[in-house]
Amino acid sequence: MLVSHHPPCDYDRTFRVGRVRICVRCFGILIGIVMILIWSLPREPMEALGILMAAVLLPLPAVFDFTFHELNRSRSNNFRRLMTGILMGLALGLIIRIILDISVFAGINLILYIFLLEFGVAVILNRSGRLEELIRRYEQAVRKRP
Repeated sequence: MLVSHHPPCDYDRTFRVGRVRICVRCFGILIGIVMILIWSLPREPMEALGILMAAVLLPLPAVFDFTFHELNRSRSNNFRRLMTGILMGLALGLIIRIILDISVFAGINLILYIFLLEFGVAVILNRSGRLEELIRRYEQAVRKRP
């Protein structure tokens, strides 16, 4: 559960590497972060604005995919999870680069934006009655672990 953070009933959302399961979306996030940290960022004002907009928009596919899947509005799959994870990772990598190269204040605001997105997902799942089920599945999986 530490690396995959998915209970056995959700192992279809993981890659298996030997005996270790890795969350597909989180693996994509790591790929995206590494990609951005390898690239250098421009320092021109208009390019900085584009980077800020990308950091705002890139997390949305992952948030929508997770939310719609949990609400049973669409079926996700590992390819979609990997791709949306990479987009989320690109956004997080951009935020790291924004903090390092452009503005700590802007970076912190973008981190708060990500937290607000996640909070919004929790509110939506709670209002739909799906949050308790999600939490229950995870709690049961954790209790079964030695």
